[in-house]
Parts: sequence; structure tokens; C-alpha cells
Amino acid sequence: MGTETDMIVRDFGWMCAHGSIGVKACLVRRGMVEEESCRICQRASETILHALRDCHKVKEIWSLNPNLSYEIVNQAVEFLCYVASPRNPTRVVSRSIRWEKPTMGWKKLNTDGSVLGSCGQAGCGGVVRDDQGNWIAGFSRHIGTTNCFVAELWGLRDGLSLCLSLNIPCLVVEAAGVMFPANSDQTLLPAS
Repeated sequence: MGTETDMIVRDFGWMCAHGSIGVKACLVRRGMVEEESCRICQRASETILHALRDCHKVKEIWSLNPNLSYEIVNQAVEFLCYVASPRNPTRVVSRSIRWEKPTMGWKKLNTDGSVLGSCGQAGCGGVVRDDQGNWIAGFSRHIGTTNCFVAELWGLRDGLSLCLSLNIPCLVVEAAGVMFPANSDQTLLPAS
């Protein structure tokens, strides 16, 4: 997939996760329409899941290409793994802005994304270091035209993919512009 298509898919996933797709159930909640039955089947409430998966007419389309649903599920899972659920409450934790060593035996991934202008050319990069601050691996990528948040997420995605390929069992993650649910001083990813 090209970068533009990736952005569209990610935006669509974000909109689904936040209930921002114009299906009747979402429109009823906003007071824009009064009735939420599916326009196609008239059998059930037109929710996002119904419109994309559960409607019997939609199921006919999915059955034409079984690999398509497999690919979509894989991309949806990948998206959800890299972006916190909007339903989970988060709080901001203040901490110093200097590199700190991870706990002994752990590795640390630092990522960042950047955009030239408000919505211009974007890139991302990151570095993995050991508990002594020694460089293990790094990466950088030109993304194309996007916003800063998406550039940050690409950096996080690429960094996590790099750490998976290096079979790093104990990892601390710091991503410059992405907030994590704050349950401790550092966000720790469990070993797989």
C-alpha cells in the first residue's frame, strides 16, 4: 500500500474507534436522524460493525474474497496495537526531558516524528539502546505528506517492528509526541 492509502486506512480506523462514521446509530446519538435501522437490510440497527461486517448483504461481499477480510483484520489489529483505545482514560505524567537509562537488562526505544510545516513532508526515526546507553540499532523513514501525529505513530510502529525483529524481550518505549496510558513512570511492553 502507498503512503496515501495507509493514511486513509489509519484515518478510517481512527474514525471507527471514535464512533465518527456516518452510520445511523452514530447519527441518532448526535440528534441528526431519528431512526437507526440499516438502510440496506432494514433488519438491525446500522452500527459501524453492522455496516462493515454483520449486515447479510455485506457478508455476501466478504464471501467473494475471503483473503480480503483476513487482510483487513490484520491491518485493524496492527492499528489497534499501536494506538491506545479512545475509551481508556489516560492522564498526563510530567517527567524530565532527558534520556534516562532503562532498568538493568532492559533495552530502550526512543522514537520521534517530524513534519515540515503544519501538514507538509514528514519523516520519523528512532534508536534502540541498552541499559548502558550503547546504541543497538536505529532507523529513519521518509513518510510523505501527513500530519505530526501520524508521523509520530509511524515512528512508534517502525520502532516496535524493529524491536520485534531484534527479539528484544524487555523493552521500555519513549515516543516523543505520543501519550501512553500512565500507570507507572515508564511504559513497559511485556515480552512476547
